[in-house]
Amino acid sequence: MYKLEISSSEVSKIIKVIDDIAFQTNILSLNAAVEAAGAGDAGKGFAVVAEEVRNLAQRSAEAARETSVLIDGNVNLTKSAVRVSAEVGSALKKINSSVSKVKGLLDEISTASQEQVIAVGQIAQAVTQIDHVVQAQSGIAATTSQGANSVRSHCDDLKRITNDLISIVKKADKSLENTRQKQIGTAKAGEKHGQKAIAQQNHVPTASVEKKQLPGARSVSPNDIIPLDDF
Repeated sequence: MYKLEISSSEVSKIIKVIDDIAFQTNILSLNAAVEAAGAGDAGKGFAVVAEEVRNLAQRSAEAARETSVLIDGNVNLTKSAVRVSAEVGSALKKINSSVSKVKGLLDEISTASQEQVIAVGQIAQAVTQIDHVVQAQSGIAATTSQGANSVRSHCDDLKRITNDLISIVKKADKSLENTRQKQIGTAKAGEKHGQKAIAQQNHVPTASVEKKQLPGARSVSPNDIIPLDDF
């Protein structure tokens, strides 16, 4: 583009030179026409040639001006093209920079995606481990529940046995109490019978024997007849 701009400038200079030559040729043809007019009939042919040269110079000057206008337009277009090319180059540089940034972002996204894949894999492993732990805990809970039910059953059996033992002990206590009462009643009856026999031998009323102990007689207690300490 820069070379095209320089070339257009050179062509414009050449067109200007051509325009100057046409202007000088036009002046020379005018001078020739004046000289031909001064020569009279002898200069008529020369005057015709001078007129044609002048017309040719005018057409050359007009063509040079038109060409100059076109060249100027091309130069302006070339300058615009150069400016647009510069802007396009700047835009391409910005695009290249943006592409580099996008590439960097894509690399970061790729790295982050790989890290996320690794993290998801780790999470999946953790979930699997948690599932195994939950299953193990479920098994332990089931075993514990069975053990608790077994302990509860044993406790119920132990409670029933304890109640049976308490009932047996109460019955035994009641039986022992009845036996003791019977033994006490028997001992009292034996004591009264002994006192009555002693009174009959000594001709002493039974009431006196109960209140007054005979000389040489020994007091007899129920324990002497039936020991109660063993019960």
